[in-house]
Amino acid sequence: MTRISAVALLATFAMAGAVTGQAAAAVSTWTGAGTDDFFINSANWSGGAPGFNDTGQFTGAPTASQPDLNGATRNGVSIDFQSAGWTIRDDAGGGTLRLDGGSLLRSLGSGVNEISANLSSASGSGPNQIVVGSGNTLNLSGGFNINNDRTISGGGTLVFTGANQASLNSRGYSFSDSTTVLANTAVAVGRTTLDNGGVFGGTGSLIGDSFTSGLIVNNGTLAPGGNGDFGPEIESLLLASESASRSIVEFNSGAVLEIQFDALGNHDLLQLDLGSGGFLDINAGATLNLIADGGVPDGSYTIVENIDFSSANQNTDIDGTFTHVNFNGQAIDPSHFTITYNDDSIVVNITGVIPEPASVVLLGLGALFMAGRR
Repeated sequence: MTRISAVALLATFAMAGAVTGQAAAAVSTWTGAGTDDFFINSANWSGGAPGFNDTGQFTGAPTASQPDLNGATRNGVSIDFQSAGWTIRDDAGGGTLRLDGGSLLRSLGSGVNEISANLSSASGSGPNQIVVGSGNTLNLSGGFNINNDRTISGGGTLVFTGANQASLNSRGYSFSDSTTVLANTAVAVGRTTLDNGGVFGGTGSLIGDSFTSGLIVNNGTLAPGGNGDFGPEIESLLLASESASRSIVEFNSGAVLEIQFDALGNHDLLQLDLGSGGFLDINAGATLNLIADGGVPDGSYTIVENIDFSSANQNTDIDGTFTHVNFNGQAIDPSHFTITYNDDSIVVNITGVIPEPASVVLLGLGALFMAGRR
């Protein structure tokens, strides 16, 4: 997948402090001035350690001492990275940042922020905004178990890389605002919408966790593979369902499936394991984008395949055809490209797509260089 960008939830969280008697929300800024680097140590914050309904803010150049949960759980805290280079970790393990009382998970600045500690929320709650600004990457490398409907936006990149499955539960998520979400681990979701220029990719899997779950691609792009920094650009992405569920995938008008090739014929692959009754629908107005830096060897390339061969599910339907098929932004030449649509796969047949002369020279020079290093 090419380098693109990343995420925010547009909703309103009702804060009724004046009615319920809760204290007004406060903003605490990390200073790291304490004798340790523990998140719960008030000496590390300007304004004291953030509590329920408060915001922990990180600004300016990252401090040498970065926050460590140290096994503690902090409830109801919003996290607001105003600059890049920060990491919230949990060296002792067992701690959790519970965002159910907060209204925001935001990451701004040019560069990468990371939360390697576990994130969670109570059922039906959680941050109403997940924002990753343009030029920023938010890497969630710990556990992630957040409920409630929300939109992920902001124009940056949100990455799930944790060893544990990230769970967005049976709630709906919308990926939008030219934001990229990379599932480089297993991410469980409910019915999820990709819209408004949003991009979904990764090297892991998107797993539907309810009978009505699935991925609905409207004005957005599904692009298997990472971005080079987080996962290889050319890789497979699995869309699947839990054992007791089925999932659906829909490409609607304005939707794009993007598949990248390299000069050796390696390419992205969208794999399907949608359960009994699951299906992939390609509707009018959807586009297949094939991209490559140079030429592609002649051959037949499976770009979408059903990998569930159990007797109940092996006939998962792939219905419809792409209205538009492009290669590097231009409509394909039918003498070089044909598309074969099967019930369980989509195959691209390529002939005569060779590199430009300059690319051939560069490939030859590269081969000579590698030979000289042996």
